[in-house]
Amino acid sequence: MVFLLIWIRLGFLQIWQHEALSKRSQSQLSKIKHIYPTRGAIYDRFGEPLAITEKVVSLFANPSIITSPNYTAKKIAWFIPLNQIELRKKLKKPSRFVWVARKISEKTANRIRKLNLKGIYFLDEDKRRYPEGAVASDVLGFVGIDNQGLGGLEYKFDKSLKGSPGIYLFEGDPNRNSLVTGKKKIVKSAYDGYHLVTTIDRNLQYFAEKYLREQVEKERAEKGYVIMLDPNKGDILAMADYPSFNGNKWQNTSFNTLKNGCISDVYEPGSIFKIFTLAAVLEEEVVTPGTVLTVPEEIYWHGKTIAEAHEREEGDSDQKTATDIFTESLNVGTTLLASQLGEEKFYRYIKSFGFGQKTGVSLPGESVGIFRTIDQWSKLDIATLSFGQGIAVTPIQIAVAAASIVNGGWLIHPQIIRHQLDEKGIQISGQLRQRKRRVLSKETVQKMKKMLAEVVKSGTSQGVQIHGYSIGGKTGTAQKPNPKGRGYLKDGYVSSLIGAVPVEDPKVVILVSIDYPKENYYGSMVAGPVFKKLAKIAIDRLEIKPQKNADIVLNNVHEIPFQKKKVNLEG
Repeated sequence: MVFLLIWIRLGFLQIWQHEALSKRSQSQLSKIKHIYPTRGAIYDRFGEPLAITEKVVSLFANPSIITSPNYTAKKIAWFIPLNQIELRKKLKKPSRFVWVARKISEKTANRIRKLNLKGIYFLDEDKRRYPEGAVASDVLGFVGIDNQGLGGLEYKFDKSLKGSPGIYLFEGDPNRNSLVTGKKKIVKSAYDGYHLVTTIDRNLQYFAEKYLREQVEKERAEKGYVIMLDPNKGDILAMADYPSFNGNKWQNTSFNTLKNGCISDVYEPGSIFKIFTLAAVLEEEVVTPGTVLTVPEEIYWHGKTIAEAHEREEGDSDQKTATDIFTESLNVGTTLLASQLGEEKFYRYIKSFGFGQKTGVSLPGESVGIFRTIDQWSKLDIATLSFGQGIAVTPIQIAVAAASIVNGGWLIHPQIIRHQLDEKGIQISGQLRQRKRRVLSKETVQKMKKMLAEVVKSGTSQGVQIHGYSIGGKTGTAQKPNPKGRGYLKDGYVSSLIGAVPVEDPKVVILVSIDYPKENYYGSMVAGPVFKKLAKIAIDRLEIKPQKNADIVLNNVHEIPFQKKKVNLEG
């Protein structure tokens, strides 16, 4: 009877249960191993590495087979940044898998291997490293512990950078050791990530960050921004935001520092916005550079007094040309010019320069700024907007809009990526370089170039002159709005300077903005020194030749017949 029962049981298991038990056996033997690809690198425009991936080792344990957690924890704690108590808790967990230490060096891993500890295993992994440390960190971003992009280009292009993982099936024992006679098969091949070649020039980026950091610290400012842009192609050569961070140690950095302020922070631009007001009135032929207006030191405009930032010298005439208004950065004069243009046209030009919209740069977190629609304007807005109050912009918006003033009148699409390379280093794609639309005529552009050059020659930006080179630029000293209510802070400013080198055939547009400086506050004094240093570096780096006519003269500006314009001060 016993033997009969055994035979019946064997028959049941081997015949009726054969398929189910075979599957169960196979599932116990079959192990899946993911083959993780290598994350693609990020390079500057000349192929210099900005972000690379290196091989490291991770340590994990199987607590179910560790006989002495105390002894094991004591031995390992010498080599990893985890104290003995915390490690002991991990090793006592009722689990078959716990992480002990992620991404330690090969040298440290070899020391632990020599201990030959039961239940301790090693896994080869990748670790992201930024060879230049903090250089271009706001552009590059950073990655998490599992190599997932969490900011900047690392986040924006995470899918193409991380590649495609593979799957490897094998037969193994309960400890995941491969059986010598077991089956092995690659179900899905792994493909390494693509590489990115950026438009960033590592040298220009380094000096942009260095000079910005030095000036922010010197002026005891809160923060600062620098953008160096090719106004013709739209390539961003440098983009610096200070304070910044080191991508290799990003975990100890606050969120506000991790974001890229050049595309996410907004501020009132102040007098640098007069560039766009003047360009609009010249394009609409409201005035010419030599048109003369009567410009008092202050005017009463719809219940508010608009005054100049500086008192005029005794004997200084109220008769000012449009060029004088721009060169001397006169708020009242700019208001009068905008009033002649009219609200609808002025609104249309502000929109056409790209304000209130994203530039479309391939970086995450870009802000549209703050620009109210015309139906929300008060009677005062046309005046304050004309000299950069009542509108909030991002540094990238200002740089792109300024490029259109000097590149022939085209609003460009800013580029941060030149092209991508596959895992073998073969170029597979390039960014579509496109001009968005024409915003100014060539004639207006030539007039604006001369006026920008005059600002540097004899106006508020004289400190940035470089012998043998024609520089065109405009300063701005914008009051900061009061965050606790209406009005502006008495001692809070954003000091800026934007300009082109060389102005008649620009190779680079440079924006420098420094927020809340404590020592000085005029744009020429705070932003000017950084601009001049970077202009000199750019001249050398971009091999810009000296100009024979570096001192651009405004031909016959003051010989234009006197034009009396009736100005209605009530708009």
